[in-house]
Amino acid sequence: MLTKLRLTEGEQLPKDILDAEGITPDEDIDEVSTSAGAGAYQTPYAFGKADDDTIEAMGYKKVKKKNANESRFMQISKELHLNEASYKDYKNDITNTPQQKVNKAIHEVSKKMIEIERLVNQNLKLKKEMRVNNNEFWKSTQGRMYKISERLIRIANQLKELNS
Repeated sequence: MLTKLRLTEGEQLPKDILDAEGITPDEDIDEVSTSAGAGAYQTPYAFGKADDDTIEAMGYKKVKKKNANESRFMQISKELHLNEASYKDYKNDITNTPQQKVNKAIHEVSKKMIEIERLVNQNLKLKKEMRVNNNEFWKSTQGRMYKISERLIRIANQLKELNS
């Protein structure tokens, strides 16, 4: 697309460019847009997923993603195969002694309880400051709070048994 462009004094092109093109400042300058003829991308797979073969062909090796937000408990449980493994597999795992397993588990429970306590305290403070009434909770929230209370009592009893 060609259009005529008349430059004002503030828009004047540098003198060396005008001289190189043989254009005087008072002449009309033709402007050409060339973006329409660019065509498609020359890298058809630039935005696609690379498979293992492509990555290795380029000299790299694919590594496992590690979730930075994953808690230490989840990392240990994956190491100990707690997610997929049965109690029998956990018990017979020789990577740690039974004492180490119990100690690590108690340590992780303690850390999680600190997180839970912090979360409860923050929301208790928010509830008091914003004057949120219990009847403003969703129906499902009331049920969850009741189940959490029962679960905490059951866990407290199990911890007493574990400590005796």
